[in-house]
Amino acid sequence: MNRAWELLSRSGHEKARWNCAVPEGGEESRLVCDVVLTGAGLPEALASGTGSEDGSGFSLSFPGLEVSVAGLARLSALLGEWIGLPAPERAGRRLGIDCDMGSLFDRRLMLRIGERADTVSGGFPVATLSYSAGRLTGEFSFLTDEQRLEALRAGLESALGPRA
Repeated sequence: MNRAWELLSRSGHEKARWNCAVPEGGEESRLVCDVVLTGAGLPEALASGTGSEDGSGFSLSFPGLEVSVAGLARLSALLGEWIGLPAPERAGRRLGIDCDMGSLFDRRLMLRIGERADTVSGGFPVATLSYSAGRLTGEFSFLTDEQRLEALRAGLESALGPRA
């Protein structure tokens, strides 16, 4: 079963990807995931050839994070509820989702989807991944949209498989 999913930005320049496996012993309440955040930075820099060799601009990896299956199911359900609304109702109902997307010892990754006061979004949801690894802390945020959130939800559903 495919246990991978990703969240893309509207522009396609930023991406968060989870590649996961059930831990040894088959405990189905959590997945062990390698998470990679990538971004292009300024598209002008990439066009001029000053970006990285693979064109990603930057990449930040968090190997071996444990992710709760219940948390992923909750995220998928919340996304499904919002996406399932008629367009006029969806436009009037802003997303406000917070979800733990992986942790292990001193490493943690949180996903927030909604509005940000410091981001001009044109009404589109802003995805913010807050991360920490020891003393390294930061945020990675980008605009997303209904199509990308539906792709995230579909990826989560595929990774979670049939549930009772």
